[in-house]
Amino acid sequence: MKIEKRWWGECNGYGIWLYTITNGRITFSVTNYGCTFLSIFIGGRNVIVGYKDLDDLLTDKWYMNCLVGRFAGRIAGASFTIDGQDYNLSPNDGGSSNHLHGGDKGFNTICFREKSQSCDSELALISFYAVSADLDQGYPGSLYTGCDISLSDRDEIRIVYYANTGKTTHINLTHHFYYNLNGIENKTLPGTAQQLSINANAVLEADQKFIPTGTILSLTEKMDFTKLKVIPASKAFNDCYVLNKVKADTPAAELWDSDHKLQVQLFTSCPGIIFYTGDYLAEPFYPKQGICLEAQYFPDSPNHPGFPSTLYSPEKPYREETLLRFKYTN
Repeated sequence: MKIEKRWWGECNGYGIWLYTITNGRITFSVTNYGCTFLSIFIGGRNVIVGYKDLDDLLTDKWYMNCLVGRFAGRIAGASFTIDGQDYNLSPNDGGSSNHLHGGDKGFNTICFREKSQSCDSELALISFYAVSADLDQGYPGSLYTGCDISLSDRDEIRIVYYANTGKTTHINLTHHFYYNLNGIENKTLPGTAQQLSINANAVLEADQKFIPTGTILSLTEKMDFTKLKVIPASKAFNDCYVLNKVKADTPAAELWDSDHKLQVQLFTSCPGIIFYTGDYLAEPFYPKQGICLEAQYFPDSPNHPGFPSTLYSPEKPYREETLLRFKYTN
């Protein structure tokens, strides 16, 4: 196991560092700017679509492999109410009135600070943290957010999110990975050339702006990924799957390359996964170059009391995690 750290630049007076972590089989690079992953190499392939240069990352429009917060996903009308108090957020979802991925200056745009790092023969770990002020992007409460990123000798990347708030507030964190297990260097195989299974029997109904109606639907044949199958290239997916309640050692989703040589199993403590086929990607990328599996709580949860709650308080800290388990056969 090995961690290398080098100076990468700065933004708004804060230093930006690039970390490279390897166990000899998997090597990934991550930066403290938005806790963003730049690459994950396995068997000579980079399996996530992302940036190589800091200047490109600083102008990112697509949330490439970054930590998304304070709230991942959309919030209808860019507002919610807590204990009778209305809170107005930034309406940054294109031309709509909705709020997306934490606002114009969400966690993807801030420089986290290194809290600690450790490395031995079994685990390499980096801990980051950031403090968001009360009413930052409209959210109540000063928020201390931590993100632990580790690589194990068992070829597992684990991301642990935790947060403490000074006031009751909504929190929903995820990493917005764009996966292509065929290798992003392979221009002939887009993200939809992968095979996918999701451990879910239901999906949220949503309107044309991807805001949930509150209804939970059973899966149609086209939406059903309970068994491993090739992602339909002709269909655009941007849907929240309601995960089945399973044992901790059961994956929420599995993704394979087209040759069935490389697999990633996704485990999460969250109740949902957003499956997105990257149809809105544009220069310097292209549509469907990678697909997203965003482990998180449901979109617009603050406005749907029937959804699993994203409400946290000083007495109730936030903690969720996602684990990616890779398997590669030559």
